[in-house]
Amino acid sequence: FILYLASGAELSMVRMRQAIKGLRLKDLDFPAYSYVYQDMTLNEFFKDIAQPGQKKYLVASEEGNLVGILDLSTLRGKTPGDVMDQKIAKLMDEDFGVLRASQKVEDILKSEAIKKSSVVVSNHQVIGLIGEDDLLDLSSFSRLKKRFS
Repeated sequence: FILYLASGAELSMVRMRQAIKGLRLKDLDFPAYSYVYQDMTLNEFFKDIAQPGQKKYLVASEEGNLVGILDLSTLRGKTPGDVMDQKIAKLMDEDFGVLRASQKVEDILKSEAIKKSSVVVSNHQVIGLIGEDDLLDLSSFSRLKKRFS
């Protein structure tokens, strides 16, 4: 039984590797993203900017520089009274990665170059936000979309 489970996991890994073979970040369909300013409160953010289904937001300084990423999944388990009046600057992740759109997905996974949250850039412009949990999902979706179009 254990051997059967192990072979099932191996088959799944082989299929996943096949699905991402040759894909580059620029080939993926990134979800929409929005900016939020670091000096806003979380309450202001939810009133003015938050979008249904969007989990990650770029955080900009007043000068327009990218300074972090707000990942709403980090708010799980916190009570609204504790965080709604906090500035985005206190809630954002400043440790984000920058990936080039020309990079191959399989190379990124092998090198573990992707952080919890990373921005994808092409020609010095942000084209998407991605996390390690999103990378495989987006890769599989892009392969399926290409196959059926």
